[in-house]
Parts: sequence; C-alpha cells; structure tokens
Amino acid sequence: MIANVRRLLADRRGSSIPAVGLGLIALLGLGALAVSTYQTAAQNNTSAQLRQLTLAVESRANHYAAELDANLAQPASTTTGRECSVNPGICTQILTVTPSADGAVQTLRVQADSLDAETTITRDITIKASDVTHITALDDRGRPTWVETSEGHTFTVWGVASGSITKVTPDQMQGPTAGTQWVLATTNGGIDNTGQLWAYGPNSKCETGIGNATTSPLAPTKLSFGGVTVRSIISGNGSTFFLDSSGQAWAVGDNTRGQLGIGTTTSTCTPTKIPNHRFVAISSAGATTFAIDTAGVLFAWGDGSNAQIGDGAGKSYSAPVQVPTTERFTAVATSGTNTYAISTTRRLWAWGSNTSGQLGYGTPGTASPTPKLVTLASQFTAIAAGANTAYAVDTTGKLWAWGINAKGQVGDGTLTTRTVPTAVAAPGVYTAIAAAGSRAFATDVNGRVWAWGDNAGGILGLPTPTVLSTPTLIPNLRTLRPLQLTPASTATALLDADNVLWSIGSGGTGLWPATLDATTPGTPIRMPRPDGFTAPTWK
Repeated sequence: MIANVRRLLADRRGSSIPAVGLGLIALLGLGALAVSTYQTAAQNNTSAQLRQLTLAVESRANHYAAELDANLAQPASTTTGRECSVNPGICTQILTVTPSADGAVQTLRVQADSLDAETTITRDITIKASDVTHITALDDRGRPTWVETSEGHTFTVWGVASGSITKVTPDQMQGPTAGTQWVLATTNGGIDNTGQLWAYGPNSKCETGIGNATTSPLAPTKLSFGGVTVRSIISGNGSTFFLDSSGQAWAVGDNTRGQLGIGTTTSTCTPTKIPNHRFVAISSAGATTFAIDTAGVLFAWGDGSNAQIGDGAGKSYSAPVQVPTTERFTAVATSGTNTYAISTTRRLWAWGSNTSGQLGYGTPGTASPTPKLVTLASQFTAIAAGANTAYAVDTTGKLWAWGINAKGQVGDGTLTTRTVPTAVAAPGVYTAIAAAGSRAFATDVNGRVWAWGDNAGGILGLPTPTVLSTPTLIPNLRTLRPLQLTPASTATALLDADNVLWSIGSGGTGLWPATLDATTPGTPIRMPRPDGFTAPTWK
C-alpha cells in the first residue's frame, strides 16, 4: 500500500490535494534568543546571516522530530551532536532536550553558529506529539506523509513545522479501504489495525495472557484488554509485556524471579499493570527485564545474581529500580546475562557477564556489574543481543558484532570469537538488527532481509548450509517493513510492507500452524489470515 500511495502522490503532483508532511501540530518555542555577534568585515551581511542561522536552528529541530518518527512502533534514536554544512557554512547542535512530565512535549535548546562570520545564536524550540491512527505512506526517510484518522490504532507523530493533521479519505487513496491487517506481529502475538490484540503460541507459563496455562493457541486468539490500546508487544522466556498508547506497561506470565516488575514473585495469567512508570522501550530475556522511561531513564528488575541488573549490587528485584547512571538512553537489549544500551549521545554501553568477550571491552572473562562505555568511534542507532554475541548498527548503516562466534554469528566470515566490535561482512546500508540464540538478521534500506549464524533445520529461512559466517540474502520475501522482524528460540516473525505476516524456522514456537512450518524447513512461509480478519477492499 505504501508504494501505491507514493505513486498516487507522484501522479497528483501540483494538484489541489495537500500532502501532509512530517510536521503535525507545531509549536515554536519563544524562548530566549541569545546572539553573540563579533566584529568582522562582513557586518553588512549580519541580518542575512541571522536569518540563515534561524533557519538552520528550525531545520535541525525538524530533523530531530523526523528521527523520532523513524519507527512509529518503537522509539527511535536521535542525534544531538554537532553537525555542519558546507554551503552555507553553518553548524548546529542540540544542547539540551527537556521532556515534559507526561512525555508529550520536548523542549530543544538548539545552537547554530556561522563558521565564517563567527556568529552564534541559541534558541528554544518546542516539539509536540500528535496522535494519528494510521500511516498510509512513508517517504524515503521513513517519515509519514499521509495520515488516515478513521481507524482505531494510535501512533505518535512529532513535528515542529507548520500544518495540522489532515484526514485522507478512502477515495483519495489507492489501496485497501476496508479489512483487517497486521500492524505489529511477533512470535507470540500481534496487533491489528483496529487496535485488537491477538495471542498465539506456547502458553505453559501463561505468557499469552489468555487467562490460563492449559491451552496453547496455535492460531491467533483475540485477547481482551479492557479497552486499552496496545502499541507494542515484547516477549522473553515465558514472560510477555505490553505497552499501551500512553506508555503504561503491562506484564503477564512467568514471574518466579520478579521479572514482571509488578512488585511480587507470583506469576500471573492475566496482564497486570506495572505501577508508577511509563516506558517507551522494554527488553526481557532469561529472568531479567530492562526498560527506558519517557525521560530516557533506564530501569531494571528481575534476576540480578550475575551482575546483569547493572546496579553493582548483584541483587534481584521484583519492581523497577533505576540503573545508577546519569546517562539517558534511547535503546536497550539484553540476553538475560549481559545487556547493551545506546545513550542519547549515540554511544554504546554494556554490562553483565563477559565470559566470551561479549561486552566488547577487549577483556574476556571480566564481568562488569555497572554500565561501561564500549570504546568505538562510531555512533549507533540500533542494537540486539544474542546468546553471548552482541550486534549494533551505526549511523552510517554499517553492521558490527562481537562475542562468541562458534556458529559464524559474528558474521565476519570466520568462526573466531571477537572481544571488540568487529565489522560484519555485509554489503549495503542497514536500518535494523535482530538476534536470538546463535543467529542474527538485518534489514537493509531496501527492505531486504539478511541472515547469518546457526542455520540448523533451516531456522534462518535458508535451506543450506547449517552454518553461515557471512550475511546471506533470504529469497522469496516481499519488501519488509522496518524493524518488523522478531526472532524467538527457533522461529522468526516478519511483517512485510503490505502488512502480511511471514514465518521463518520450525513450528510450534509461536507462529502457526506448526504443521505448515514443519513441512517446509528453510523457506519463509506466508501465514494465513486468522479467523476474525476481514478481507480488504481495494480501489
């Protein structure tokens, strides 16, 4: 549908139908304007230079908002460091980011300076979040260009440019005008475009949230959530977390080590609210969970016996505790024994177990009980954690990996364990990384999926060989949506640009039906539409 709407926009260029840009609901803060002008031979151009600097400040704020919208299902990494242009010779930097108490507003203090005239201005700009219910098209940078507000699922879009939300009626669209589609799907559940939550797969620990541990729904089953709009699902080792549209977190399943964060060690079969917190990201594995709140503060709970909590105490907790660091974070990934996080400055931090050098410090065997900076010149946008192997995507789209490499999971063409970040032998530019066990997947800018590592039983979506030490393109897949790839123990869920759900790997671990997966190992399988989905009507 995205491609169709792009063509529609191209065909109607110059028509009277307004294309909606990123900027939806904009507020330019009228904060103090600090201008320091130094005497130069070009004083007559001061006014023009100030206009250029003001435009540069506003452009930088727009760019920051666009980065927040890069992935509407999960929080995106943002750039605050110094950036310069050649013509005109202007540098900008976001000095501070101050979120409001509810997280719906952010005040950016942006500085711009002219390299040739030594003129500097600092300005406060406020960006505000607006809720839309359906993105009908994305531009080449992944930003929403048209919105439809008649559906039930809610996304948050940020903007500072002038404009307002405009409803695109079905007769202005080329694509499905009715019907049910997936907007998010994992190996254990999904959300459709009406905001309905669906559960399926293993349920021995109540992780599907259907209310009991005696039934494992092999086909998607509607899950009542009391009218709450769910925007994200995170599963890990018998525990499942849901984030609703307000950032409130809910947990269900195994809680024997307090990994649900609900204040007890009693497991639960119905989703239970984690009180007193609003989160934008959660990562859970083993019996340990990490989350980032709306202010970028990192919290953890669950099993801390191997220093994986990051508080230096080696204790376990049944409710969220703040990881003691002054850094603010945009992304976190854990394997259950070691954890990685990207700070707002795009630097990479790691802590926990380090038996195979998986923390990237260059010193295997030395664990870190608190977050420690991984020394590397690159800045990062995405991370993933396998079993004793870590992965990251830098700001240029380059892939990095380190840790144990017995199955080729580092992806550098060898089976040699790496104790520092090592470039993955992957062509192209990448936007997303995902990992589980001894295998990894990455999505490139063209929506193609690459896989490497352990391929026993075809769990990479490739028939042979059993070990791939460099990324290999998975054939027979449609263009994938960014970040819509979630691996579990032996299966991986993929959501393509047409909102169709695909399965890779062996059956019985979350995707359905098990017999369909099992009959075609090493081949991506398009999952059937569940009962309750209505067929789309196309213009």
